[in-house]
Amino acid sequence: MSSPDWSKLEFKVDDVVVLSPCLSLSLHLERVHEPSILDFYERSMEALGSLLAYSSLGSSSWRKVSARTLATVPSWKGRMSKIGSGLQIYFSSMEKGVGPASLSLFVSATPYSSDNPAEATKGQKELKTTYDKHGDVNVFTSADLYVSFPVEHPLAREPAQMLSWVRQLQLVREGRFSSGSCGLALNCDIISGGVQFAMEPRLAVLCQQYPGLEFHLSSGVMRLLRYNGRTGRILHKVRRASWLTLLSGNCVEQLGGLDKLRAKLGEGPALLHTLENKAVLLQAGPEPRLGDLSQRDFLPAYRQVARAIRPIRLEQLERTPTGAFADWVQDWLETFDREPA
Repeated sequence: MSSPDWSKLEFKVDDVVVLSPCLSLSLHLERVHEPSILDFYERSMEALGSLLAYSSLGSSSWRKVSARTLATVPSWKGRMSKIGSGLQIYFSSMEKGVGPASLSLFVSATPYSSDNPAEATKGQKELKTTYDKHGDVNVFTSADLYVSFPVEHPLAREPAQMLSWVRQLQLVREGRFSSGSCGLALNCDIISGGVQFAMEPRLAVLCQQYPGLEFHLSSGVMRLLRYNGRTGRILHKVRRASWLTLLSGNCVEQLGGLDKLRAKLGEGPALLHTLENKAVLLQAGPEPRLGDLSQRDFLPAYRQVARAIRPIRLEQLERTPTGAFADWVQDWLETFDREPA
């Protein structure tokens, strides 16, 4: 991967890092699949190793990683598929502030996507009742997984290796996700009190200049699953075009099928990789890129992907990583929709 001046993307408040550049992967799941989630955890820990020195179970306190900490996720086996399990854990390379190496897993199975037929039927009936009253219903994913690599990490420096690593994840290989993305990102400190007032304006400026930048958002901010009562189905959405954009078979079907998706993608630098379960991975060029609107670097390969996925992209994004309302996040969401002036 080419090497921009990464120091321009790091930001500190009172000598504490609150914005840190990285290469990140986000995966969102409609259905919990324990072996695949454990595979994601194990392969992420193997790749990042001792970089993940601190952990948290969702509070603002971070502790040094221990053997007991490392056994937490494997101990979830048999519990992940329980409705409303609410299992979560976070790892970071920094105790204070935000590090470029991180790993987070949140699992909370939902009735409507349960493998238990009785629970699934009950959940679907509840969704139908809500739909009859209010129309299409936004629903939560059952799991959200996130891992980020420092920009100097071997996988981040060798895009072909990163692509291979992502494709070998069981969740990706078997197409068990609802959507996902992999690209250059800024890890944000959303825990330390008060820093968001200094952090978010800087985050907004950087994301408005560098269109390839992303940031991690919780499932509570995004609505990537939507129940449609006319069809009785949950439809998958994607957030935005990235270097790697992962589409479930559900997404591909909404776009008219594989052949139509290929036609929509058209000729250009973007590539389409097929996965199992009719899922696909769209690759916007050979390496992840920042772009730079001030230099008229508009990332044409990302725009190529954005055009192809536009019918299933989120329509609205109102909140920042800290949960605050701001206009700039909608502008960021729509960056690749607008033709360069």
